[in-house]
Amino acid sequence: MSELIGVTTLQKMINHAVPEESGILLDNSWKVPGELLDTRYAVLKFKPYSICEVLAYQLANYIGIRVPHFKGIWTRDPIKVNRNETSGLFRVGILIEYLNNIRRISWERAVERDPVMVAKILVLCIFDRLEWGELIEFDGNIYFIDLVLRQSPNDG
Repeated sequence: MSELIGVTTLQKMINHAVPEESGILLDNSWKVPGELLDTRYAVLKFKPYSICEVLAYQLANYIGIRVPHFKGIWTRDPIKVNRNETSGLFRVGILIEYLNNIRRISWERAVERDPVMVAKILVLCIFDRLEWGELIEFDGNIYFIDLVLRQSPNDG
């Protein structure tokens, strides 16, 4: 579920980030090669509260909420990351599988499709007073992601 990586590995990932054409990622996330997840691409989030995101994804997984494949990552030494408004010394991040062809789905439609899944998601969300994440549809299944989508293709 988590892996110690070297600072140079992390900086190499950031340096090899690829443009994210759909515009769905926040400014403090990177679309990076996904070797550590055995996927083509991953979303790298590396910020002060990433430890909370790692734990939230693990908790979601344990209570049966569908989330993309993920891995917590950490470095022995803190590194300085500068990306728009995010700057500081960090040690913990998260890699989340980058899913192509996702579709944002409304809470109402999600309840119609999978009420038990939505109930589990709500149980998880009540612990976070700042954000609720997003519901997406991928391969016919409803997933919960902790990525705020800037734009959403095919809102539904």
